[in-house]
Amino acid sequence: MSSNREGSVEAVYGNDTAYFHRSGASATAGITRATLTKDGFSNPKLLLATFGYMDQRKAAKDEVSPKLIAADADGFYMQWTARHGSNNGTGWTNPVYAFDPDGKELRSFEVNTGLAEGMQQASASGPIVVTQDYVGFTGRGLFRIFNKKTGAAVGDITYQIDGQIYTPDAIATDGTNHVYFTIYNHKQKVQHLYRLDLP
Repeated sequence: MSSNREGSVEAVYGNDTAYFHRSGASATAGITRATLTKDGFSNPKLLLATFGYMDQRKAAKDEVSPKLIAADADGFYMQWTARHGSNNGTGWTNPVYAFDPDGKELRSFEVNTGLAEGMQQASASGPIVVTQDYVGFTGRGLFRIFNKKTGAAVGDITYQIDGQIYTPDAIATDGTNHVYFTIYNHKQKVQHLYRLDLP
């Protein structure tokens, strides 16, 4: 019997594959891929062990608090807190790493690294989105888009809704380059759902 608890779960749109961040004290804690079934899941495979990979990353890169944030046919995506030697939050960043379905690291994304000409530093306080071709950071009135395969910055999409600037509350995709996001309008006291179509 495992002492693990399935925490965050990211299912792959359109098929029966899911990734779990399993917490607990056992040797099988970490990022696990499994097949969804009517009774739960089967064939779990540990890809990145908490007691091993996660600890090594903290020691080698000073990155902590990993979060499983997305999964698709290409693999899964994790966001970390990179402390850069600071213990008080100064200079901390939140890189996102892409992994293949077997847990091999492919590339990383940071909101203010590798920017295209003309792009300015930005704050990414909202949820991350992963579409068929892109990884996007969100902030107040901003979608910062990166090419998923190369890691290169593509550009920014800035927006206002009825003259107000918002950060998306929740975000989802459908296996294409459609992005669905919600915004709570405090004036109207109502939640709105929007769709953004990336090229």
